[in-house]
Amino acid sequence: MKTKETTGKAARLAAGDQNNRGREFYLNPAYYQNRELSWLQFNRRCLMEARRKETPLFERLKFLSITSSNLDEFFMVRVASLQDMVNAQYTKADIAGMSPQQQLSAILEAAHEFVQLQYSTYNRQLLPAPQAPPASIYHRRRLCAYANHLPFMSLLYPAQRGS
Repeated sequence: MKTKETTGKAARLAAGDQNNRGREFYLNPAYYQNRELSWLQFNRRCLMEARRKETPLFERLKFLSITSSNLDEFFMVRVASLQDMVNAQYTKADIAGMSPQQQLSAILEAAHEFVQLQYSTYNRQLLPAPQAPPASIYHRRRLCAYANHLPFMSLLYPAQRGS
């Protein structure tokens, strides 16, 4: 015969099993994404804004420059930290189940792909885009040739005599 006490005990045990299943669920690395790779995906979404033809050229250039600046900082801070972990032979996996070495390998692969997309965006989409004020893109050689004809350039950069 079941008493009130044994029924309560069975309910507590069943609840404990359910809590353990929940714990197994949220501790499972398959349900998480690596922080660094997630950051690269965010930066990729910013780059996609630079690739949108509906966005004005100057805004597209700003998005591209933001992604470049972000990537520089990412390598200086986050990748450097992972490199330090690898050098210190730290092997503990992150919540997504990746060791520092695995993270570095995945980051380098994703970053190479990302930089290629940045160059493609600039060379194949932004440079050939129709140019209209207030934004125009000048190649460095064209800009230097143009700048030599400006009167104030001689004030800023006086010709060096005797060289």
